[in-house]
This record gives sequence, C-alpha cells and structure tokens, in this order.
Amino acid sequence: MSHAPALTPPNASLHRTGALHHLPVVLDPARLPPSERIELMKNRLDYAAELDALDAYRPKTRRDCADVPRPCPFVSCRWNLYLDVDARGVVTIPRPDVPPEERRESCALDVVEKEPDGIEAGELALWLGVSRDAVRGVVSDITGVTGMKILRAIVAGERDVEACSVIGQLLD
Repeated sequence: MSHAPALTPPNASLHRTGALHHLPVVLDPARLPPSERIELMKNRLDYAAELDALDAYRPKTRRDCADVPRPCPFVSCRWNLYLDVDARGVVTIPRPDVPPEERRESCALDVVEKEPDGIEAGELALWLGVSRDAVRGVVSDITGVTGMKILRAIVAGERDVEACSVIGQLLD
C-alpha cells in the first residue's frame, strides 16, 4: 500500500529541480503512515519533560522578548515567522529556502514595532509565503479602528484572546 508523503512541497517535481525552492513546505502528520504517526507520538512523549523545562525560558510577554537574541529561537511562538502550525498540527515552513539565521526578521511583533506605518503587501507575502491577494484580504479585515486597537494591544504584550475580543466588541 502506498502512502502520500507527509512532507509535501506544492509541486514536488519542480521542487527537485530547484525551480520552486522558495515555496512553502508542509508537514502533515495526518498523512504519515500509521507506524510513523505512532513513532511521532512516542517521540513527543519522550521529550515532554525537556520541552516543559524549555518552556520556563520562553518569554511570557512582549517585554520578556527584549532580551531574546535574534533571530528568535522560539519557533513555536505564534509570532515567529519561521513556521506556522495550524489547529490540526500541520506544520508549514513558508520560506524553506531561507534558513532562520538569514531571515531579515524572525518575529512579527518586531516588524510591527520597526514599521509602525506598515510594509508593502508584496514584501509581507514573500515573508509569509502567500499571495499578495491573500495578504490584502487579511489586511482589509484588520486595518479598521478595531483591528488597529487589537494589534496595538498585542504589541503591548496582551496574549489573552478573550481580552482582544473584548477590545473588538467595545469598539464595534
């Protein structure tokens, strides 16, 4: 029985030639064969204590990030630009051709602080590995008064989703 590869470039044949080396790479645990999924779960359990110990060093607020060297080593942070993990556990590396240490920015919150007036949609699309239209769609949702207040709260260190939603409800 043949299984689809768990590590899937958008177009594998073009990836091999290097023509699409900048496109996202996706790791989907659901596409692993059962034996490899079981091994992945065992590895998670084996490293759980170590991961918990590392969590003590993880910044809890934006202010805690001030002393963290860049590029930020906390790739599992929701603001880190190296990779994305969706609710199903699918990992996407938007720019596999650029190693973390060579990226201009490693944290979305750093970008917001450095570029308070914003960046071009095309540049953001390159960082995220998406189209300009996708960026424009998201930006149109958050550029109103409500979205900007929520973004400012996040940059100030707010991590509570409920608190951010209250900000949105108060302004609507």
